Amino acid sequence: MRSIDHVRPAIMAGVILLVGAVLPITVPTARAATATKVVVIGGPVDSQTASFEATARMAAAVAREYSSDVTTILSPNATWPVVRSALQGANIVVYVGHGNGFPSRYLSTLQPEYVDGLGLNASAGAGDYNVAYYGESYLAADVRLAPNAVVLLSRLCYASGDSEWGAGRPTLAVARERVDNYAAGFIAAGARAVIADGTGDIGWYIRALFTRHTTIDAIFRAAPDAHGNYATFASARSHGYTAIMDPGGAAPDGDVYYRSMVSIPTLSSDSVVGSARVASAIRTATLSATATAALNVRLGPAVTREAVATVPAGTRFTVTGAIRADSTGRTWAPVRLASGRAGWIASAYATFSGAARATVAVNLRARPSLTGAVRATVPAGARFTVLRSVADSRSRSWFSVRLADGATGWVASWFSVP
Repeated sequence: MRSIDHVRPAIMAGVILLVGAVLPITVPTARAATATKVVVIGGPVDSQTASFEATARMAAAVAREYSSDVTTILSPNATWPVVRSALQGANIVVYVGHGNGFPSRYLSTLQPEYVDGLGLNASAGAGDYNVAYYGESYLAADVRLAPNAVVLLSRLCYASGDSEWGAGRPTLAVARERVDNYAAGFIAAGARAVIADGTGDIGWYIRALFTRHTTIDAIFRAAPDAHGNYATFASARSHGYTAIMDPGGAAPDGDVYYRSMVSIPTLSSDSVVGSARVASAIRTATLSATATAALNVRLGPAVTREAVATVPAGTRFTVTGAIRADSTGRTWAPVRLASGRAGWIASAYATFSGAARATVAVNLRARPSLTGAVRATVPAGARFTVLRSVADSRSRSWFSVRLADGATGWVASWFSVP
């Protein structure tokens, strides 16, 4: 009987950066090395718009050191339709503008359409005083970020737990609730980390994502303005996420809540910025097979089909279609020889490399077996790098793979196609 190792479709996640500080940074010249999608948004901030725009441009300049795909959207033309379109599939998003969160002195209950999101232009070309808030419900409903996207919020009111400037220091309970709430909409849109650093160097975080091969938790703790006063708690809004706060460096009004993060702490920087580069490489790769023993090339995927050729060990093939399992469970690969002759080979007698995509949602397992622990789910249509292959006791080939987000494991070959 044919083995089943596919699952129902799943949704993958991603990272956003939100920024609002005006900080002097020296930007060295460097070649853009990846196609990581970076979107920089500068919203209207009344009379302070020019300084916030300078921050946005600085962030974009830093991002261009490392990526060839950087989009900048500034007031007075930073409207929701324009921003919403740009955010789709973004790996990193930089937002500079107003923060509007909850709890606040203006609201008795959370209003998701207005709070914990973006302050943008209500209409295009109408100046820097026409602010409209697009809250967490807009982000959750209309934005789908790239896998492993990160959010960085800088100098936004509420995002890191702080109050509006001059309003004083909130209670710890209020600060915690603000941190958790402000992250929720971005996480619902696919973010894996939401960093809020109200007074820190946003350029440092952007560079760290591209150059530090470590976890997002390690990056947060290594920031130049880290205080070391860490307190963590499980997010009440985003299941499976952890919040961390690092109060310190009191402002003149006594507020100390300017650093926080809500994340999957084990998220790696490589999976944030590397997914675009890896995905590009996967798209252009083909799947090939190399015979590990002398074997027959047959007219069809069965030992009863006529052999049209016999080839020696070491012969290379191009795989031309989906791997199939016969009635006994043995897997077969449709191939083409260098001579142009086509046929089928028993995949247990070949090793595979290159790239393929899942024909259905399939489990990524810790070992090449239907009983191997499930590490993740590969969505239908997702492409992956095939590192090597092995055959199990039933002559079924398993692929050792690397996903676009850097995750590795084993997938059943019979649910894949070049």
